[in-house]
Amino acid sequence: MGTLFLPHNMVVTEARTYRSAALLLERHSAAGNTDLFWPAAMNAALAVEIYLKSFLVEQDYPDIRLSKPARKARHDLYQLYDAIPTSLRAVIEAANSLLAPPLRLDEMFEFYADYFAKVRYSYEQDARRTIRSELFVLMDRMENICTSLAPAVELPSR
Repeated sequence: MGTLFLPHNMVVTEARTYRSAALLLERHSAAGNTDLFWPAAMNAALAVEIYLKSFLVEQDYPDIRLSKPARKARHDLYQLYDAIPTSLRAVIEAANSLLAPPLRLDEMFEFYADYFAKVRYSYEQDARRTIRSELFVLMDRMENICTSLAPAVELPSR
């Protein structure tokens, strides 16, 4: 069947589109249109989610399919990170340790676990009331990790 490369390039490419949207909205927010920071954060959280899912692809032909734990985790960043096989998480952590400053990825994924769901609708009762800019740092770190690893991690295709 061929070789499955992780992080999966097509999935990373999609994450990059949401990262670009987040950065564009963040710039407009910084320029005075502060209402755009909420959708910027939502897009940043979605980008992080998709970067994580790029490590959870179990099949890429004829269509991309994520692992069952990834499908179950849905938008939860901590559950997605936890669903990545331990050996692959070690590779991610090693790549993170080479970047300055190294981030505590597990803690950040836990803190931002529900951001996508909780910043989408700011008017809802259980919505996040504050947004932390470290989310954008995490998003950029995931881009850097995926860039540094592609296509270094290789698993046999199933």
